[in-house]
Amino acid sequence: MKDKFSFIYEYRLQERRFEYWDLFHNQLKGVLSVEVFSKIGFYFRIKMKKLKGLPYDANKLKTLDLELLCGRDCLNNYLQSSFFSWDKGSTLLYWRWSNESQEYAKNGFSPCISGMLPASLKSASIPKQPVFDKIYSKIKKAVQRGYLKLEVATDSKIKNVIDYFGVEKGESDIRVVFNGTSCGLNGAVWAPNFWLPPAKSMVRALSFNFKAVDIDLGEMFLNFPLSKKLIIYSGVDITPFRKQLHEDRLTDSANKRLLATWSRTWMGFRPSPEWACRFYYLAEEFVRGDEKDISNTLYWKSIILNLIGSEDYNPALPNVYKWNDLVSNLAGEIKAYVDDLRVISLNIEQAWAIARLVASRLQFLGIQDAPRKRRTDNGAWAGTIYHTSPTTIQTTVSVTKWVKGKSYINFLNNEIKDNPEVMFEYKTLEQIRGFLCHLAMTYEILFPYLKGFHLVLCAHLPKRDEEGWKLTDLEWIAHMQERLESKKISNEQYEMDMNRVFDPKGQPKRVKPGRFFKCLEALTKFFELEVPPIITHRSSNVRLVAYGFVDASKGGFGANFWQICIYYFTTRCQNPPKTVSALRLYSRRGTYSILN
Repeated sequence: MKDKFSFIYEYRLQERRFEYWDLFHNQLKGVLSVEVFSKIGFYFRIKMKKLKGLPYDANKLKTLDLELLCGRDCLNNYLQSSFFSWDKGSTLLYWRWSNESQEYAKNGFSPCISGMLPASLKSASIPKQPVFDKIYSKIKKAVQRGYLKLEVATDSKIKNVIDYFGVEKGESDIRVVFNGTSCGLNGAVWAPNFWLPPAKSMVRALSFNFKAVDIDLGEMFLNFPLSKKLIIYSGVDITPFRKQLHEDRLTDSANKRLLATWSRTWMGFRPSPEWACRFYYLAEEFVRGDEKDISNTLYWKSIILNLIGSEDYNPALPNVYKWNDLVSNLAGEIKAYVDDLRVISLNIEQAWAIARLVASRLQFLGIQDAPRKRRTDNGAWAGTIYHTSPTTIQTTVSVTKWVKGKSYINFLNNEIKDNPEVMFEYKTLEQIRGFLCHLAMTYEILFPYLKGFHLVLCAHLPKRDEEGWKLTDLEWIAHMQERLESKKISNEQYEMDMNRVFDPKGQPKRVKPGRFFKCLEALTKFFELEVPPIITHRSSNVRLVAYGFVDASKGGFGANFWQICIYYFTTRCQNPPKTVSALRLYSRRGTYSILN
């Protein structure tokens, strides 16, 4: 069927044959919608008018031409997939997306171009062995799946090419990084900042003894189309691999310079992460469906605010949660950290049911699932390991990450010990700060003590004092005048600092620590432990502590206060004591506390 379909489809595009389309209507009925078939029929009616010299709408024909080409890619990938994999890559089946999202699914998001787009056709350097073979395997795969479109340089309209190199991924694999910064493309486009879920967002959705199933999306960035405006600026020089490509029959020429263009959001391009995550969350709206339908595995009845001070506040539950009245527990949930998805529910069967729903509906839209990476071992998600028992909800990190964090802190301490006036390399300090920020997603207590890193790394920016703190315009003028009057700087230095503007490439090679030492002292204390600490977020074992002034007489105010505390404790706590004797009264300088 695939060969016949490709044959007929190509001939239709070339306006040679029109009579065989209906033969495949039934086979493709499960793939294409009625709307798509009507568009295809309309397209060929316009084509027939054009062939017969009759009046036709040229703009409509051009639009349908592009849509039909996109549909061809969709069906080509779809029909060449197997049960477990998209063997020839994937394309978003745009007609299955919502009406508001179909244009994005076909043509990608429009870029925000903020500067002059680059025009560099610099030749690529030849990678050395064994990296050469590993990079070629990645390039070959992208070409075979249609993500990279080959063009001979003499016939090409490409205006810019991107540098690329391989970095280690695991013990034997590599990841090819395409550097959109070095060619100037990243500097010419703008992308917004966007939020990713921290560890506490998962903690809010967890209940005691919840189970998890992990889903990994395949080829996350390459799932999604790149805007047509940027394709000619997203070129790649693959001339070093032309001989191998020719031997694999992927190109006709083994002698000419060979270029290719990305047709998908590629890794290393500034807007790619935001675009990929935006596509996912548009798809998640479809995946969730009607969450008020009791047949939906993500069903919930109501959203409950469990806030301190509320009459029915329960510290064993999250502050805000979805409540499933059918199971009298928190509702199942799906959380996504870029391409790492985690499904959670009250038992493994329910978690599997939700995972099946999520994965199948994402693939229905054309987003790849990687079922070989499905996990139920409760490993790390977003860098954090979660433990849920019948009585506690806890988080920690892996021993490997903890040891790496300790090694960074020890390195900094050793450098300072050897030379108190040491100046650290900017890139090294930036790398250490990045990893500690990653750990701080689990251990939020670290965030205040990373301020020293931030200030040291930002001290070279305009309008900063000696420690790196940012000043307002008036504060900056007063600060500089004070330094000039106290002769700490010369007139030339004063004029230079006052006229200094932000330079994205003006980072110093080395920086001198300032407030950094105090922060490092606190971090050293935190990393003294040999094993990563475990944080308990919630527990079903709740204790009430009541402080107040009481009267020692039998029937006075003290007795009333005692009765109020006992009532609150026995009615509000998850595991109240069986007898009042479980409460003990302690006295210290006239102040009493009732404890469990």
